[in-house]
Amino acid sequence: MPDQPGQDSIYVQAARWRQGRDLELDLAGKMRILDHLSGYNPKIDFSGGDPMVLPENVQVMSEAGSRFGRDNVTLTATGAGLITWKPDQIAPLIGELNFTFDSPGYGNPEFRPRHYASRNLLHAARFARAGVKVRAECPLTTVNCSPERLEQIYRELFEHGIDTLLLMRLFPVGRGTFRRDMVPTRAQYLDAISTLQRLESTYGKPKIKLQCAMRHLAGTDDGVNPCDLMRESFGLLTDGTLLASPWALNIHGKPLDDAWILGDLGNHTLAEILASEKSMEYRGKLDQNFGQCKVFSFLHSSKEKATDRIFDRSDPLYPEDAPAGADKVELLKASSRVQTGAPSEYEPRSHMTKLNHAGPDPQQTAQRVQGNMRERVDAVAFDLDGVVWRSFEPIPHIGEVIKRIRAAGLKVCFLSNYANRDRGFLCDRLADIGIPSEREDMFTSSFLAALHLRSTQSHRRHYVTVEDGSALAEEFRSFGMPVETLASAPASEDSPCAVVVGYSESFGYQDVARLLRISGRVEGLYATARDRWYGARSGPLPASGWIVAAAEEVLARRAVTLGKPNALALQTVANFISVPVGRILMVGDSVESDVTAARNSGAISCLFRDQAAPAMTLPAGARADCEVTDLREIVSLLS
Repeated sequence: MPDQPGQDSIYVQAARWRQGRDLELDLAGKMRILDHLSGYNPKIDFSGGDPMVLPENVQVMSEAGSRFGRDNVTLTATGAGLITWKPDQIAPLIGELNFTFDSPGYGNPEFRPRHYASRNLLHAARFARAGVKVRAECPLTTVNCSPERLEQIYRELFEHGIDTLLLMRLFPVGRGTFRRDMVPTRAQYLDAISTLQRLESTYGKPKIKLQCAMRHLAGTDDGVNPCDLMRESFGLLTDGTLLASPWALNIHGKPLDDAWILGDLGNHTLAEILASEKSMEYRGKLDQNFGQCKVFSFLHSSKEKATDRIFDRSDPLYPEDAPAGADKVELLKASSRVQTGAPSEYEPRSHMTKLNHAGPDPQQTAQRVQGNMRERVDAVAFDLDGVVWRSFEPIPHIGEVIKRIRAAGLKVCFLSNYANRDRGFLCDRLADIGIPSEREDMFTSSFLAALHLRSTQSHRRHYVTVEDGSALAEEFRSFGMPVETLASAPASEDSPCAVVVGYSESFGYQDVARLLRISGRVEGLYATARDRWYGARSGPLPASGWIVAAAEEVLARRAVTLGKPNALALQTVANFISVPVGRILMVGDSVESDVTAARNSGAISCLFRDQAAPAMTLPAGARADCEVTDLREIVSLLS
């Protein structure tokens, strides 16, 4: 929607546009929501994006406070939304202000927009000084859970008079889908809780509170199920859709699955919705996975029915809670994939099925793993180089295998760390070898990078290290994002920028010198991939890993990888093809890239060891869920 200068703010214009298309409730519809809560004593949290950028939401807050009491109204907002409001305008309407603060005031620009944390704290402190109860919310990540970083966070909150600090899990949903590799381990969560409780005993406040399933982890639930889904909390979308959880959203802001939708609160009362058969069924199942987070359970369950996944005991934070007689292999698999966050990449996994025989024997392969594979896979994601082709020469039997998989009703897509090949070009090459495919079936690291950076919009301009006109640059342009080659990046500008490292055979000394010249204003470093090698007919050749290493050394910062093995790669595929990530089989020839991507995201991994390819030494302990030496074995696995 184009901005219309001189009229309402872009946020108001966007709301009007959405309201005119029934994508968002108008003011009357929001007031109707309050009517439909009649008979209850609800606590309403105005949150999601930033409710303060739309003035009519203040009217709704005021009305909610008059009906249900000021203490039943909370506001979760950012500095960007609060900056236009004085505390005395909002303080009489709310009982508590919540804000996100997950890094020290100087911020973490690779995870949040520039100055996000400091501005949130600055404006929240204004409300604290005005006597408003203020709570900081800190999603714990592998970036901020060190004792040093947590002490910095706590001390800043203490110095600004913040009352409470809520420790939260990093939910791998919504925008968090792109940060699944930052989910801490169980041990890191426990250490973080201990560190902050020690600081509380020293300073007195902010008081430490634990979110839902974290209370179960810390053993402070007092025998009461800490998961507040449908007991104390629901999610409400802008169109009035009532969800069983406010966290059950995909990267597009839509429900993870229809199973999470309880009803339409815009047109039905809460009493009517809670009296429905679906709501009654759910309320009777709430304790089936006592203490566990139902969103994490849903994402990591291998059960076929979506409803069963919600109430499955599959939250990877609690492997000891597996029900008697449960498939321990599945639970351990989920635990190893998600708890590790950024693990030792080749951690041994002795519970995995390993196929290692001298030659292809599809029938034997099927017999050894079909108990684990049958009914578990809805889609197969193929790597390209080394699996589909080698230097664009097809691997034997690949066309036949894909044809049979599709005939069996499974979805087929392609997930590659290609950054220098256009998706249309790759689809044309597939057609040349008898594998018809659509552009929507193709997921390259350049596409994933552009998609991710468009969603974060943390930087005004993005620089790439490949030549102008490359696939990476074109993907950025396809999303309407400004992009320049590194060669054209002016060294004299002061504006912040991000560097995106792709693949380029011409990358060399002059490029390193250009990186050094702009290093003072680089606020983000991203890599499409960091593979050490890729398979060619002549043998392995250097991939983009060495270029990433050079950029990291010059810019003195760690690059965020946006392709494989980052969990967001397969999670993005899952969202686009509408298949749970746990039901995707990832077929690749690289432990570092393909197998680790599957493990990080919760997908199933299949390592292809091509006997005709030059041998590569695998790291000690490298394991996949299954291994094949002939692609036809995959058909047997899935038959």
